[in-house]
Amino acid sequence: MKDLHKNPSKKSVVNHNKTRNGTPVDHPQNCEHECPYGFDRPLCFPCYKKILKEMREKRKEKNGI
Repeated sequence: MKDLHKNPSKKSVVNHNKTRNGTPVDHPQNCEHECPYGFDRPLCFPCYKKILKEMREKRKEKNGI
């Protein structure tokens, strides 16, 4: 049983590509527009910055600041 888990090539067998079909996507997965920052990533940096800004504003409104 333990021989089945050996990796003789010593290379990582973990697939780091998070897309479903295994091919990289040209745009971020959670953004609707094409963006060079988000190649094969869940979010691009400008969109992530916008999301964080909106969250901070909502938190300020909630806390009355």
